[in-house]
Amino acid sequence: GFLLEYFPLHTFALLNILYECLNDLVASDSESANIWAAHALFLFLDWTREADLYDWTGLEEALRAANRAIQLDPTDSSGHEYLASILMARGDLDAALQSYARAVALNPSNPDLRVLLGWNQILRGDWENGLEDVQEGIAISPNPPGWFRIPLSLDAFRRGQYQQALSQADFMIINGDERGIPLALAAAIRLDNENAIDRYRGLLAQSSLNQDYPMASIQAVLNVPDLMNEY
Repeated sequence: GFLLEYFPLHTFALLNILYECLNDLVASDSESANIWAAHALFLFLDWTREADLYDWTGLEEALRAANRAIQLDPTDSSGHEYLASILMARGDLDAALQSYARAVALNPSNPDLRVLLGWNQILRGDWENGLEDVQEGIAISPNPPGWFRIPLSLDAFRRGQYQQALSQADFMIINGDERGIPLALAAAIRLDNENAIDRYRGLLAQSSLNQDYPMASIQAVLNVPDLMNEY
């Protein structure tokens, strides 16, 4: 299957061939649920890179693709998972929770789903229980991807623990996830660490992130308005 959720953004240049292949298969109305689930994921990730996160045109297309995947194979957890992530990005937290619950029932050993359930709780304002789920997902993952640490860095930043926020963001960068760069830069600025500020500004300039609003990809998946204003 296509377990590509929240792929580090800089790797998209390496996935162009796969992307074109997916588009061709979708255009031919593939009967594969995996193809449509992967298509939904790529559309969603494309949307997270946009500056205007309130234009849901791309999300609507991703939503249709995820629903098509579920229609073709309702027993595949990927379609339900990606549908839930799209719904959560739109702010439909209850519907997203229902879809995540279906995905968990179909694939209970998936640590990604535990982390995403934690994100859902954080968006409801329940940081304590949400972070417990995130930590549980990290604990059961043999190799936690960088995006697992987004809420950990955000939480440390909101509590004024800027060195901790920087460390979590650095783990993301080491794991190849460029979304850690603006998180690290913000923490370095709060720490008034000039060397670190210069380093992360340099990394940001070389990244594939939206240069006008590098936090767009974070806000797209974990939008906590007051905290986003702090960043």
